Amino acid sequence: MNGTSGKCIPKAFLSVALILFLWGCGEKIQPGNKSAASAPAVKARTAVAEMSGQAVVHEAVGTVTARTKAVLSAKIMGTVTAVHVRESDRVTEGQLLIEIDPRTVSAHRKQAEAGLAEARKAYEAAVAARDSAASMAELAKATYDRYVNLMKNESASRQEFDEVAARHRQAEAGLNQAKAMVEAVSEKVRQAEAAVAASRVMDGDSHITAPYEGVITQRFVDPGSLAAPGSPLLAIRAVSGHRVDLILPEHLTPLVKPGLSVVLTIPALSQPKITGTVMTIVPFSDPASRSFVAQVDIPAVAGLQEGQYAKGRLEIGNAERLMVPVNALIQRGQLTGVYWIDPEQKARFRLVRTGSIEGSDIEILSGLKPGDRYILEPNAQIVDGALVEGLS
Repeated sequence: MNGTSGKCIPKAFLSVALILFLWGCGEKIQPGNKSAASAPAVKARTAVAEMSGQAVVHEAVGTVTARTKAVLSAKIMGTVTAVHVRESDRVTEGQLLIEIDPRTVSAHRKQAEAGLAEARKAYEAAVAARDSAASMAELAKATYDRYVNLMKNESASRQEFDEVAARHRQAEAGLNQAKAMVEAVSEKVRQAEAAVAASRVMDGDSHITAPYEGVITQRFVDPGSLAAPGSPLLAIRAVSGHRVDLILPEHLTPLVKPGLSVVLTIPALSQPKITGTVMTIVPFSDPASRSFVAQVDIPAVAGLQEGQYAKGRLEIGNAERLMVPVNALIQRGQLTGVYWIDPEQKARFRLVRTGSIEGSDIEILSGLKPGDRYILEPNAQIVDGALVEGLS
């Protein structure tokens, strides 16, 4: 008993001491009910979001290409004996570019000339045979006429008259046959003359010349290569100008017409922005990408080269859009927003989704609606929940 009560006395003493300590502290520290001072209103320029008529702009990518270009191919079979140009060489119209061994062409020409000579001799023979047949027919006709008179006077027998009439008909048939032969041989002569003319044209095909002033862009053969009809030899582009081929989605086909102005950006140029005009709409779509090509004519600009990257902006109509100044936007990491003024005149950070930029304005696709008031140029003093005093 004594041991147990001795242990309880210290515990009771500690509890009483703790209560007295807390009571003493309560008397020294009086709780306060001081009201927080109201934050002053922040002055800022505000504006009301509203819809406005804006051009509908579509951006497309494309490639700079030569306005006129060609692949020069062989027309005859033969060995390439000389190539006088390389890539990037500038050439003039009519300049000799490639030579092909002309021996095969020469053999064809000689063969055609021999055929023409043979046809002409056959024609001469046919004409002589026709003239002979004409003489025989004339004699047979005269004999026939005499026997007709003799038959009237009964001075010739019927047998003699029939023989003369048969020879007359035979002579007429022979003359007609001779005339037909002359016509047939005459046609062969014309064919042989055409073959000779073609072979003479082929003589020129052994020399490949530049069709216009331009620049060689590709070389496909070297001396010793075998050229065949249709095989490519050189690629050339004219120096007369360039165009940009823009790739557009097929749903824009009714909206893009020749004559439409296009603002082009070509980063490789010192003057990156130029204005072009839609020249041609390629009349078919790519079934794989569901797109079509618009050929845009562009002015001559220093530094243009085939294959350069280009980006075009096309105005394809007008629409009502909600636009705000770019300066009104606030970037918080990956988030974009504006300070919207609520009915209590307090600034509220509101996320927005943006669209295309037109000059100093940007399109708001969502997050702000017409009639909403927002801060034009937010600064560091403006925070979410701050009271705003709008300035005109």
